[in-house]
Amino acid sequence: MEMSDSPERRLEPELASSEDRYRRLFDEDLTGRLVADPDWRLTEANGALAGMLGVEGPAQLLGRCLTEFAVDPTVLHKLVAIARAEGKAGPFEVSFTRRDGEVSQVSCSIVANRDANGELVALRGQLIEATESRHLQTRLLGAERMEAVGRLAGGLAHDFNNLLTVIGGHSERLLGGLAPQDPLRSSAIAIQQASARAASLTRQLLAFSRRQVFELEPVAVHRLVTDAQPLLTKILGDQIAMLLDLPAHLPDIRADARQIEYVLVNMALNAREAMAAGGTLTIRVDTTDVGARALRERPWLRPGRYVRVVVSDTGPGMDPLTKAHAFQPFFTTKQMGNGSGLGLATVYGIIKQSNGFVWVDSEVGSGAAFTLLFPVFEPEASTPSRRTTDAETILVVEPDDSVRAFVCDALRRRGYQVLDTSSGAGALELFAAHSSRIHLLLTDVASETVNGQPLDGRLKSIDPTIQSLFMLEPDDGGGNARKVRPGAPVIQRPFTLQALADKVREVLDSGEGRG
Repeated sequence: MEMSDSPERRLEPELASSEDRYRRLFDEDLTGRLVADPDWRLTEANGALAGMLGVEGPAQLLGRCLTEFAVDPTVLHKLVAIARAEGKAGPFEVSFTRRDGEVSQVSCSIVANRDANGELVALRGQLIEATESRHLQTRLLGAERMEAVGRLAGGLAHDFNNLLTVIGGHSERLLGGLAPQDPLRSSAIAIQQASARAASLTRQLLAFSRRQVFELEPVAVHRLVTDAQPLLTKILGDQIAMLLDLPAHLPDIRADARQIEYVLVNMALNAREAMAAGGTLTIRVDTTDVGARALRERPWLRPGRYVRVVVSDTGPGMDPLTKAHAFQPFFTTKQMGNGSGLGLATVYGIIKQSNGFVWVDSEVGSGAAFTLLFPVFEPEASTPSRRTTDAETILVVEPDDSVRAFVCDALRRRGYQVLDTSSGAGALELFAAHSSRIHLLLTDVASETVNGQPLDGRLKSIDPTIQSLFMLEPDDGGGNARKVRPGAPVIQRPFTLQALADKVREVLDSGEGRG
């Protein structure tokens, strides 16, 4: 007579099925899984763990200690100590050296297995690859740091520009009133030159902080490079050869040609420093399409068609630290006093403000290659009309008393009627009380009426023929300053008397704002 199955026999299929499910989950898990003794000797491992450690398969790990791969085994020993006391530990970040020599960052958590006496007999662990997330975090922190420095730079440039507008303007006025033989003329010239150099520095700060208003227009990059070739050749000197790889035809980009030329000059200066003993600088221009593959390699790019400029040299290249900090402001490899550390930071700001991208590829002994991408732009034709007037009235709105006094004096001495105030509310009162037409509003970019409406828009709603010229101030970083409307005429601080006079005349003659 056959005996009926025991309960244990009936449970065997279920136990086998459960074990099979566990094995599939263990082997197919996309995170690293392991079972090890308290000394980290592996008794089980899955394919994901083998991949993290750079070995061919799980079988290559069995019997080996995980501590063999750890850059610092102390972290693993600490995990065991905590698990022994609390039953589990982690996640801790552990660095492992792969078989190919690369170092990977892994987040490791473990659970303790105990015997009937409560003794630790095994570890069950989960390891999650953290290398890419660490790189992303590093890039994010770098971006936040550069943004913070950019806000600081923009604020400093704002204050200095107000001072330099007054210093430069009055030095120009002094020069105009001194005879060529006057002994004080050389002092006035020195003041003017120092003011101009300081203004150049603030422009670099503004470019880095991306608060400098550019005169965006269609630019043929390959022609710009050709036109700049004599200047670049002079900068490089006799020991460095320059090769150009330029197509006959390329689509335009939308940028400020002067700023792009500054980028090329800065690249040439860097190349000259890198190749002091001689070498070759190559500038290649072409077009490229950013698609899925490029986005996988550089996820911060935007899809689309670009004009690409690659500036490469045969210098000594950069070590990883220098490459990582290349575009950060005030970072320089030159000796103290020989560089401001703003060159590549300014390049970065110019490219970003031109809606482009820039990065560097370099290794020690292999030179450096800077890649610049600019979105392709189709130009739009426009033909401004011109007119002349006999007597014109200008309404000046400027909160800084010294700048306002300087501007009003300069305009009155050129024959304009000038009304001035320090606020948008005051401007509305002057506008309403003035019996004849006001031709031009010369205003601080942040001026608003009492109800928060942009001043130029409020005045235009009353008199559509009034024209506007903005004396540009950098944003304070808080987002409170109103942005200049697209296409609006601007003059950047600091400006000279002549530059102000020319810009005012240009706006008045342009016909902008005529009804």
